[in-house]
Amino acid sequence: GHCLVEPYDSFPLNVMRADTCRLLVIYFYGGIYMDLDVHWMRPIEDWFNFSASSGILFGNETRRGYPNPGYCNWFFGARRGHRCIAITLDEIVERYRSVGGIINVSYEHFVHDHTGPNIFTVGMKKCGVEPVYSRADLIRINIWHAHGSVAWNRTDSWTAAREELWKK
Repeated sequence: GHCLVEPYDSFPLNVMRADTCRLLVIYFYGGIYMDLDVHWMRPIEDWFNFSASSGILFGNETRRGYPNPGYCNWFFGARRGHRCIAITLDEIVERYRSVGGIINVSYEHFVHDHTGPNIFTVGMKKCGVEPVYSRADLIRINIWHAHGSVAWNRTDSWTAAREELWKK
């Protein structure tokens, strides 16, 4: 097992448990995970194809020119029991153990680093798989993330951005 009970119960924020749960659900059942504010721009059957992949599909949400790639954990899919999801769950446990179970919540990106996109990126790299989708695929071509990393704290951003998009 992943020995996730102690870290899970100790996480200081529920979003960290939600990050972990999305991985667990996909690991045990397979399928697609997406945040509630993700919208299809094109029919999924036109671009999301497990049979043409290694059984896991995810994207690189890094802006062009940024030195460290960051993989998207707000939209991904995998077949049941996929080893890359297992590796990522193991990485969550190892990260928790590496800090002696004491997560520094004063660090701005502690959620990203312990259960979010940063640890997802570590897991995917350790697994040796590459992202299938580009940033453009993730934010305007195939799907649209209303409250993405740059807009999550603006309460009116979702509505305004959606209205602008549909005017085009």
